[in-house]
Amino acid sequence: MSQLMPTPLLIEPHYLPSISWFNAVSRHTEIWLDVSSHYEKGSYRNRTLILAANGVQRLSVPLEHGRGQKIRSKDLRISYAENWQKNHWQAICSSYKRSPFFDYFADMLEPFYARQYPFMIDLQTGLISSLSRMMRLPLDIRLTEHYIEPHDPQVVDLRNVVHPQHTNPFELHWLPYTQVFSDRSTFIPDLSIIDVIFNRGKFNLTDLYL
Repeated sequence: MSQLMPTPLLIEPHYLPSISWFNAVSRHTEIWLDVSSHYEKGSYRNRTLILAANGVQRLSVPLEHGRGQKIRSKDLRISYAENWQKNHWQAICSSYKRSPFFDYFADMLEPFYARQYPFMIDLQTGLISSLSRMMRLPLDIRLTEHYIEPHDPQVVDLRNVVHPQHTNPFELHWLPYTQVFSDRSTFIPDLSIIDVIFNRGKFNLTDLYL
């Protein structure tokens, strides 16, 4: 791994983050998760992408808040009006049960779909910590205590850079790896990190791109 940057990284927490998100955080000695900004609808804060039999599938965690209501990320509550946990876990199992390392890592992921977390940040940070352990990636993660203005010189601000509207935000040259449905589709890059974990097992992030 290249030398880590000493300046803290400021980035928003994601649900089952993508390879691009982990690429960003892996380059810094200290990570500040922005939980003080207003929630942005349509971001990866509560959604992720996996590869299913019929192509890319989006999984979204439902939230308890009204339309147009401004609320800080740390105050976002998860809605359990529908059994999204069962649906998400079934989708993950259907997509990856035939992957080489699913049985090895599934037990570390499944508990997050059995426990009801009141706040989105609790689910996000729990998953990020567990995924980091799977990759043996040591991360010094902290939560912001107040809103940090854009262009603050004390941090590298990458908020909303990894976003559904931005394709390949860091202009990485992706190196294909074998995916579960490689026999029926071309390589799909930059999905949730679980796509790599289940298909590759142990790996270095730098093995995935140039």
